[in-house]
Amino acid sequence: MSRKILVVDDEPDLCEIVSFHLESAGYKTAIAGSGNSAIEWLKNNPCDLVISDIRMPDGSGLDIFAYISEYRKKIPIIFMSGFSDVHPEELKKKEGVLEVFSKPADLVRTIELIRSYFEQDIEQ
Repeated sequence: MSRKILVVDDEPDLCEIVSFHLESAGYKTAIAGSGNSAIEWLKNNPCDLVISDIRMPDGSGLDIFAYISEYRKKIPIIFMSGFSDVHPEELKKKEGVLEVFSKPADLVRTIELIRSYFEQDIEQ
């Protein structure tokens, strides 16, 4: 079963790079360029995981997390950010946040984390 991952960032090139690596690892991807467009996409489409920047114009990664927490409780999120007003360790304590990576993120490590999460999800 191929898992679907939503990649959210206001940098289109970064979305394409992350999406390319995820698809090369066997995942399906969708891309959104802002928090608000990601929320609109999530309202109408299922996915298994979200990878998002934190700070973006037109809706932040934290807005996506709030939407997921309120309406889609089973979708985990990985944050990737160049900077943030929120401390990474505080974010990682929140249920549903798998990891917080600094940009540029190590995509090999990110894919290993995703693969490990999905393997645990199958076992449960």
